[in-house]
Amino acid sequence: MTLVILCGCLKPGADGVGDYSRLLAAACCQAGVPTHLLALHDPHVCQPDPSSQETAGQLLECLRLPASLPWSARLALAEQQLQAWNCRALSLQFVPYAFDRRGLSHNLPALIAALAYPTARDQAPRRLHLMFHEIWIGLNRSSSLRSRIIGRLQRRMIAQLHHHGRPHLVHTSNGPYSACLRSIGIQAQQLPLYSNLPQPPTPVQPEPGHFTACLFGRIPPEWAPEPVLEALVAEAGRRQCRPRLRVLGRPHRPAGWLNPLRERWPWLEIEDRGPVACPRKLAGLIQASNLGLATTPWALVEKSGAVAAFLSLGVPVLVSRNDWQLRRRWGGSATPTLAAHANLFPLSQWGCPTPGPSYVTPTPQQVASRLLHGLDLPIPMPSPLK
Repeated sequence: MTLVILCGCLKPGADGVGDYSRLLAAACCQAGVPTHLLALHDPHVCQPDPSSQETAGQLLECLRLPASLPWSARLALAEQQLQAWNCRALSLQFVPYAFDRRGLSHNLPALIAALAYPTARDQAPRRLHLMFHEIWIGLNRSSSLRSRIIGRLQRRMIAQLHHHGRPHLVHTSNGPYSACLRSIGIQAQQLPLYSNLPQPPTPVQPEPGHFTACLFGRIPPEWAPEPVLEALVAEAGRRQCRPRLRVLGRPHRPAGWLNPLRERWPWLEIEDRGPVACPRKLAGLIQASNLGLATTPWALVEKSGAVAAFLSLGVPVLVSRNDWQLRRRWGGSATPTLAAHANLFPLSQWGCPTPGPSYVTPTPQQVASRLLHGLDLPIPMPSPLK
């Protein structure tokens, strides 16, 4: 039985969910289930692009449909390709803004329903899996009126996607999203994220004489660097090391945003590497750090790909934001709170011994095992992720 993973974009390195989808497809292939990839809204191609992409030793067949193509044409091309692949199950990796620049893809529910339930008499329904990497905006108690209005429209679209798609299995990555989905009648199991980065061929150790904290990926405007850098400088002094801030990837901040930090802490070494194209080199630079800095708020840290990358490479993570609290109408304080771990903790516990075990991220193989078992695919698999 062939599985097809649907996402927005499949340009390598340009889209975190696309990278996640490739690794998931490779793990499903390794488990014995033929798996292909289909990008439904790819802004990096101008015409339908059938191709192959190599990931984790697997050569994956892909079809990338341009975002500029009418949705009716995308539906026809997608259905034609699914038939050619003999697809019997679909996995939609969902992010609202992956399918529309405003996050309001009202065409997506009908398209997914049509792919899951073909109208041709000789076509059987396909089992559908929904993975909600993101849901609607406006969930925070401090959200603006504009965000809440857009969020209401996104919530309606998500409800239609679930209603018309009639999924066999639904997942999300964290407790607050699970509570929100449950409030509109969607029962979503929680599925932890794995890292999109490979393990270096040989472990990389931090440089002696430095205490290095690493920032990786997009930095939201709400993240303030000063409190965490105060802790970094203090820890480096306690260890009699030189403090270093290593910045990797595209922070999506104005040019020169690091200059005020250099002025305030002239003894702080700031290493701005920018985007690193080679995943193995990127993984080595992260693993050579003493500490990972999360820019995601504590309540949503389980959905952060950067945090999963840090933890999978053995780098402890400090979370400095605690400015996100779920609105009461979506569960509020009733939402389960992630406990601190020995390798994942909030800034309030900096310098204090954290009881309990380390937070462990799954492997793509474990996630693939759980997905394939949940879809009831008739393939013998190892024990699923608990």
